[in-house]
Amino acid sequence: MIKRFLFLILLLSAAGAGWSENVYVYVEKGIIDIEEPEINIFNTELLNIMEDGVMESFFEQGYIVFAANSSITTFSNDSILNQAAKSGGADLLLKVVVNYSEKENIIDINGNYVFYNLYSDSVVTEGEYNLPDDFNSSGIRIEDLFFSVGRSFTDKIFNSIKPANTGF
Repeated sequence: MIKRFLFLILLLSAAGAGWSENVYVYVEKGIIDIEEPEINIFNTELLNIMEDGVMESFFEQGYIVFAANSSITTFSNDSILNQAAKSGGADLLLKVVVNYSEKENIIDINGNYVFYNLYSDSVVTEGEYNLPDDFNSSGIRIEDLFFSVGRSFTDKIFNSIKPANTGF
């Protein structure tokens, strides 16, 4: 009887230690400004690649992460996005809007993000992102660039909050 009781306590402790927050990630295309649209290298699949970068960073921090498949999913307003995230079981929502510009072979990626606590309907943190001025895109594949930018958005979030600030 005592062995069963100790096993039950151990099992409950392990289950509690393994609880993680669920994060829903949505990347939205903002302003796309390309000098020569006929050789447009921006395609919506790049949004999913950015999602992958965001998701990898959250996963490494111990979060359970799922995404909207942003290349094919669009939401007409934030209320519908919040409802989709909640119905999927998310505790938190990260919405990223990405602007992309390419002129004279100079790439500029910037945007903004909002990180929501869906249960308190409050903003945990929000901010803007700009590709660093000293960034050299020569020799880097556009896919790798978008993946790195996705990770950078997440790094900015983790630098601006403490884990306890998410509300849980």
